[in-house]
Parts: sequence; C-alpha cells; structure tokens
Amino acid sequence: MQKMKLRPLAAEDEPPFEVGAHVDRMERCLRAAGYDVPRPVIADAWRQYSGRWCASWFEPPESDSELLGQLLGELVAVDGPEEFIG
Repeated sequence: MQKMKLRPLAAEDEPPFEVGAHVDRMERCLRAAGYDVPRPVIADAWRQYSGRWCASWFEPPESDSELLGQLLGELVAVDGPEEFIG
C-alpha cells in the first residue's frame, strides 16, 4: 500500500476542526484505492483543498472517484515511515 503525506501549505495552518463522517468516507475511498493516509492528514488535505476555494471545509462530492481525485491532488507519496506523518 502506498503511504502518503500532506503537500506543504503555502499559507498559515488553520486550527483543527471536527470532520467525523466526511473523514470516515475519505479514508474508505483512499484505502479502497490502495493509499494509507493517517486521519489527521486526510482532514488537513481536505481543509487545504477547501481553502484553495476560500472555504474552511467543503461538502465532499457525491462521487467517490471525484473525491479521490480531489484528495490525491493535495497528497504526495512518501518513501518510508519516518516521512509518513507531517
């Protein structure tokens, strides 16, 4: 399974935010596609994607394939466990 981490933000980080069911679905989509991404990184990736459109948190699209594409646009592959989170 390919490990992933968040692409670095260009702007300041935002505070944590409750995302529950959305992150559950995002995690399922990523795992089904063969990606191992920690839940905090998934939430940060979606927050970062939403921020590109001047929103703090977008409602995810209905299509799992569209959601997966949007998430993968915010993630980069990592080589080993030392790079996995962060």
